Amino acid sequence: LYAALSGRDASLRAQILRGLRNKRGERTRAIVLEILQSEETALVQAAGLFALGALGQRSDRRLVEHALSHGPLRAREAASHALIEFAERGILSAEDAARICERGATASPLAEINLFLLSERLGVRCSRFEAPEAVLERAHRGRSSDRPNELMRFAAGALLIERLQQL
Repeated sequence: LYAALSGRDASLRAQILRGLRNKRGERTRAIVLEILQSEETALVQAAGLFALGALGQRSDRRLVEHALSHGPLRAREAASHALIEFAERGILSAEDAARICERGATASPLAEINLFLLSERLGVRCSRFEAPEAVLERAHRGRSSDRPNELMRFAAGALLIERLQQL
């Protein structure tokens, strides 16, 4: 399995990395980090970041944040998902999320939605994002060009449902 990670087939390497997220351990994490630091293929970078969401430690935040800001589109999307997983695992604080959120847009609609979810779940007010209620309200009024996209509306609705379930 590990020998295949050094092969030429990027698709195979990506599949293996996605599978490694279920194999906990420092050795697995080290392999994922090694690949992330040397890989240029966007598909493999994204798979490595996806795996790192489940395997990473607090010290891996900078690598994930760098990918969010500077990586190819797929890597930015996977990095934003990894940050959500870091928050769920308690290795990303509300202060971290606020700092990340205020840095600026990621050029990826999916990454932006993940950052919206991250900030709302950690109770962080980010000037880039409206409250979920405002997103849904804006979806029903005004010109269609001013309305939030379908994924943002879905995310806002999911957040409101989560809140209701916590009551």
